[in-house]
Formats: sequence, C-alpha cells, structure tokens
Amino acid sequence: MLVAHDVREAVKLADRIILIEDGEITLDLENKVSSPRDVTDERMVELEKQVVSRIFEE
Repeated sequence: MLVAHDVREAVKLADRIILIEDGEITLDLENKVSSPRDVTDERMVELEKQVVSRIFEE
C-alpha cells in the first residue's frame, strides 16, 4: 500500500487507485497499464483526469 497526495505519482505507481473522502471510498479504479508506466501515455492521462475530476467533482 502506498498513500500519496500526488495524483500523477499514484497513477504512475499504483495498480489500483482508491480515493477515500471522509472515511468513505469514493473512487476505486484499476490501473491496467503495464509497468514501467509513462505518464504521457493517453491511458495514463485519462486515468489521471478521472481521479482529478472526482476530487474536484467536475
């Protein structure tokens, strides 16, 4: 388990991204991109956007 406050770092390193807000899981995404991961890969960019959108509820 890795706890990160940096979305890009979480997406690059994690196989699963879980967002916890007020003690509740509000997002649970599997990262299926194989390692080593390139943050410029369009799948990585999309995953990062999903997490950021949930954080800011866009």
